[in-house]
Amino acid sequence: MTGPLPERPNIEHLKKQAKDLLKAHDARDPSSCQTLRMLRRFAGASDATILSAPCGLQEVQFALALIYGFRNWDHLKAYVESVTPLPAHHRLDIEVQPIRRDELDRIVLRCWPPDRDELLRLIDEQETIGMAAWEGSKNVGVIHGYRIDDLTAGNADWPSWSNWWRPKSWPTGTREAAFDLPGPIWCLACIHVGRTLASDREEMLQLVRRFALENAWDPERTTAALNALDGVNMELQQVEVMLAELRRTSSARFVRQEPRYYSQGIGTSLCRCAVQWARDHGYATVAGIGAPTGLFEYATWSGRLPYTRYAKLGFRVLGPMEPQDNLPGWARGDSPPEVMRQVEEAQKQGRTAEGFHERLMAAVL
Repeated sequence: MTGPLPERPNIEHLKKQAKDLLKAHDARDPSSCQTLRMLRRFAGASDATILSAPCGLQEVQFALALIYGFRNWDHLKAYVESVTPLPAHHRLDIEVQPIRRDELDRIVLRCWPPDRDELLRLIDEQETIGMAAWEGSKNVGVIHGYRIDDLTAGNADWPSWSNWWRPKSWPTGTREAAFDLPGPIWCLACIHVGRTLASDREEMLQLVRRFALENAWDPERTTAALNALDGVNMELQQVEVMLAELRRTSSARFVRQEPRYYSQGIGTSLCRCAVQWARDHGYATVAGIGAPTGLFEYATWSGRLPYTRYAKLGFRVLGPMEPQDNLPGWARGDSPPEVMRQVEEAQKQGRTAEGFHERLMAAVL
């Protein structure tokens, strides 16, 4: 079993490792069999069966990626590129464009539908699932979206936390204003700036560790518990690899975002690109949820732009997303500690319950 990736992995070293593994297989060296058993066709096979079967470099690369806990070789390669140090005094050079099918392994997929085939079908139907911001080959921000044709309902393909279009739960004024919007509508679900493959992997390690502790570090029970969550779809082999990595290290460092990409205008550029794409593809309206102002931790955690940012881009406020008399659930304790600390500080400064509510924003094209 290969150990965890080094702190500074090198893609050329990994390519050489894959080639050496293939040479070992071709030379009928049994040391190659443990890694190749990561492949479905070799799972449970004897050394003799594996060594007598033909095997290509792409299969070996795939097995190597699985043994490091990645979905495939492209995902491993993109991760390594994302953690490769940039040259000194590097200046941000960000490009924003619609997400393509061949980029799925280069972006963080946590907020998308977990089933790969369904995701590909959705891309075919919508042409894209959102916009991505790139620094070279490194994805540093996303805004994902979905189509709404029936204004009384949402989009059944999107996970519940991203599919926020639920008119029945909105205050009367907001609901009536939304029903006056022309369709089809391109809904902006979540915006994440600074969430990269590197930070996402460390977040997933922490999630695996949490459920491993609750399930006595049993791989099958841990996998079942993880896959019971919305938006998580992990193979038993992936979980086993991550459990082995966690056992070798005292703890995984939790990196939620990469703050060097904050305050660079990336969120605004993603939103502006989404509006232009929707206009070019026949949408009548673009809609999104605006976060309350002055609550940075909530905005980054929830994946929302402040409603004032939307307003500067030509969106108008349709109304609050829920009755404003009480604090929303996220401000009453259903949020991470850093978000709650900011809520408490805002309350001390006199912010009322109304000031914590999100707003439905819309731009008619």
